[in-house]
Amino acid sequence: MPIAHLFKDKLVCDIDNQDCMMETIKFQQWESTDRTALAVSELPTDDFLRKLVDMISDLTRHHFVAKKQGKYCRDLKETLKPNECLLQGDYSQKYSMTVQEATQGMFFNAPRQATLHPFLAYLNINGKIVPHSMCVFSDCLNHDAVSVNAFLKPVLQHIKIISPSIDTIKYFSDGAVGQYKNCKNFVNLLRHEEDFNIKYAEWNFFSNSHGKGPCDGIGGTIKRLAYRHSLQGGDIQTPFALFLWAEQQIENLKMFYVSSEDVNGNQKRLEGRLCEARTLTGTQSFHRFVPSLTSKYHMDAYDISENENFKTFQILPIPDPCTSVEFNSISVGKHVACLYSEDGRWYLAIVLEKNKEEQEFLLQFYKPPGESASIRGFKSTTNSKDQAWIPCVDVLKNIDSLEKTSRSGRTFKLSPTEYAQVSKLFTKKMQDS
Repeated sequence: MPIAHLFKDKLVCDIDNQDCMMETIKFQQWESTDRTALAVSELPTDDFLRKLVDMISDLTRHHFVAKKQGKYCRDLKETLKPNECLLQGDYSQKYSMTVQEATQGMFFNAPRQATLHPFLAYLNINGKIVPHSMCVFSDCLNHDAVSVNAFLKPVLQHIKIISPSIDTIKYFSDGAVGQYKNCKNFVNLLRHEEDFNIKYAEWNFFSNSHGKGPCDGIGGTIKRLAYRHSLQGGDIQTPFALFLWAEQQIENLKMFYVSSEDVNGNQKRLEGRLCEARTLTGTQSFHRFVPSLTSKYHMDAYDISENENFKTFQILPIPDPCTSVEFNSISVGKHVACLYSEDGRWYLAIVLEKNKEEQEFLLQFYKPPGESASIRGFKSTTNSKDQAWIPCVDVLKNIDSLEKTSRSGRTFKLSPTEYAQVSKLFTKKMQDS
């Protein structure tokens, strides 16, 4: 018997009465388009029952995930090791500045806003689990993976000061798509050690819309006290002023300020990796993400954090095996050794421009070719005839040991070790091709 039939005698007064069974059911339901509103709908009894059964099925899974993720977080807190940190984070609603004795003109202006991102870190200090409350203030109003990465920098630095042995971070947050649960944040998670010098990190997600957490309490407390201070004549009119006031007036809470300039700088630093991020199919059905132990381009996704089974996704493109370096590791102004296919020789060159779409570099070549420079060294030139666009696959190596050998600063040499490395890469490249 279909499940819907089990509900019929609960919805009507008499299942054998035609008037009862043929009537429609009017109900209210939250609907979201460009805004969320409580809408009134009306459906025939059978259609309403089918809709109700489908929604109960979704609610059942949501309830199960919510309970499991909450229990996993609680159990993890109790079993934290001295080298581990459980870090919860969540954006607080933006704080709007207010002035008690504002003029009429100010009333009609949109109030300035500040971003608040509370964090709560749990650490094992001498066998005791100790919470540390923190909050990042910013004038950057973008709530995305770039700002999250920028906000984590001072937070993780502070955690390392408190407990220098920390080498594992286990993040917990809600599943907000624009902020945490997206491919860009997962790419940053893959490069966590590169960004923060912390070896291991994973990201766990609570179920959405499932109650308030400790981070909501931190953000709410700051905004409530700041609002009361403003109504009592206090002067808080900028995000930085809010940060300074909170740092002086609120105890037992570590404050950090990250400016919009810092976030924009972080955007430029991360631009290369983020543009290559690949979307994960069915992201919302997974609640734990761990960088793969076998590949720095893949992520393991778990439907429930405590489960052992996982599905592996490729987040970043795997470089061509013939390429000695990744495109994003080469920056303008950097020196490289490359193959020039027109004459089959390798050259020292400096990068002038990059083309992401074509994966090419505009290089200014030094003279002479690599094989002839072992004794005389390399000489820089500014002649445009010594420039060419070179594909990334023909770049052999980033150069680290370039040294000046003349007072004019135009003649250079490589260390014997790096020269031998480039020669070996060149030989292998020619043999493979």
